[in-house]
Amino acid sequence: MTARYLGTTDDVTTCDCCGRTGLKNTVAIEMHDGADPVYYGVTCAAHALKTTAKEVRYEAKRADTLKREKEAAERRKKQDKERASWFAWLDSQVPSLAGQGFLQIESLGGYGLAQELYNTHLKGTAP
Repeated sequence: MTARYLGTTDDVTTCDCCGRTGLKNTVAIEMHDGADPVYYGVTCAAHALKTTAKEVRYEAKRADTLKREKEAAERRKKQDKERASWFAWLDSQVPSLAGQGFLQIESLGGYGLAQELYNTHLKGTAP
C-alpha cells in the first residue's frame, strides 16, 4: 500500500474508518497515488498502516510542518514579486533616483500618495 501523510485537520472530526465523531482532529492520508484522502483518527490510522500511533503522530506532524514551510515559501515568493514590481514602478516614475526607494517615495509626495498612484497604475495595467 502506498500511503502518504497529508497532515492533520480539525475541519474533519469524524473518523472515516470507525465512524467515531467529535475527534479533536484527524489525520489526512492519501492511501493510493491520486486517490481522495481519507480522514482517520490516530488509532485507526495506525491499524490501517500497520504502524504505531506514535509513528502516525510523528509523520502527520512532519507533513504539517512541510505544508507550512511550503506555504511560507509561496508567500515569500509572492511578496518578493510584489516588492520587485513596486520598486520597478518607483524607478519608472523617478528614474533620476533609481534604487533609492525612500527618496523616490518622498519625491512622489509621501508613501500614501505614492501607494495610491501605484494602485491606480496596477488597475490600469490589470488584465
